[in-house]
Amino acid sequence: MVRAADPSRAVTAAFKPKKVVYGVALGSGKALTANTLFTFSQVALYRPVRRLRGDGIDVEVAGIPSS
Repeated sequence: MVRAADPSRAVTAAFKPKKVVYGVALGSGKALTANTLFTFSQVALYRPVRRLRGDGIDVEVAGIPSS
């Protein structure tokens, strides 16, 4: 998709992001904390976040409020 939008910014196999942001949909009025995530979500995020951080990539989990 990057290549189609701007061929001069094509992603190569050597590409390494500086930061990855996971967006998590939230219920109305809920704040995003480890305690408000379902246990399955916590487990599903743990391994990839650990791996990304181990590779020197900053990771953020951001809440997306639902309307």
